[in-house]
Amino acid sequence: MFKVRFHLASGSNYMQWQVKTAVVQYYDPAQFSLIMTGCTLKNRRLTAQRIHDGDNKAVCAWINCESVTIIQDFPRESGDPICYNPKKIPYWTDITGQQNLDGNQYDRLVTIGKQIMHIPF
Repeated sequence: MFKVRFHLASGSNYMQWQVKTAVVQYYDPAQFSLIMTGCTLKNRRLTAQRIHDGDNKAVCAWINCESVTIIQDFPRESGDPICYNPKKIPYWTDITGQQNLDGNQYDRLVTIGKQIMHIPF
């Protein structure tokens, strides 16, 4: 099982994708895309709500996935954006911000830059 999240702590890996298994690796979103399969969106809702209400940022969301493939220059395909910013909305959501996607499962998610897209097989 892989755990993927966007790393926002200050330091050399700031604003990079973090991929965690037995080891932790970081990938610059300007250079690499992550193709994730067998994905579930995870969220610590109480922590996210505190951030939404004004607390400092803390790790509260990630993607669990069965596999991660790292590639360079993923073609810019259209897909359904998946968004997460607890300062705005304290849960995973679609581009409209109307749907709570916490816990949703996807066959394939792809990072394109800092964005996460659902691009079905």
